[in-house]
Amino acid sequence: MAKVARLSWGWTETTSMPTIVDFPTTVQEALAVFGDVFDTEAARRHFAEYLTGLMVAERKTVSGINREFVLTTDQSCLNRWLTEVQWDVKTLNDRRLAWLQQAPQTRYSVRGVIAIDNTLVDHALLLVVIHKA
Repeated sequence: MAKVARLSWGWTETTSMPTIVDFPTTVQEALAVFGDVFDTEAARRHFAEYLTGLMVAERKTVSGINREFVLTTDQSCLNRWLTEVQWDVKTLNDRRLAWLQQAPQTRYSVRGVIAIDNTLVDHALLLVVIHKA
C-alpha cells in the first residue's frame, strides 16, 4: 500500500511498504563468488543489499535502496559502508573480470563487446516510442 509523505520543503513523496525479504538468487550467487573480499558479515550484507537495490529498487539512492528491505539496519549503515569502509577494489574487480570469463556470453572477444546499460531509461516511455515506430 503506497502512502504519500509531505516533505519539509513542500514536495510530496510517494512511499510504499518494503517488499524485499531475501536476496535474489543472482545476488546470493555473487556473494558466493565475491563475499570473501569483505572482512565482516555486515560488509557482505551491505554488498548484497547494494546489489539487490541497484537491480530492483525504484530509487537507486541509499535511502531508496534501504527502504525496499523488510528487515534492515538504518540507512546510515549502508551509506557508511559505501563511503567510509575500506575494501580492496582491485581484488574485487580482478575477481569480477575472472568470473566474467567463465561464461561464453561475457568472455573477452577479439570482436569486442558493447555494454548496454538501460538502468536509467524510462521503460514506459521506451515502450511508447517502440510502439509508435
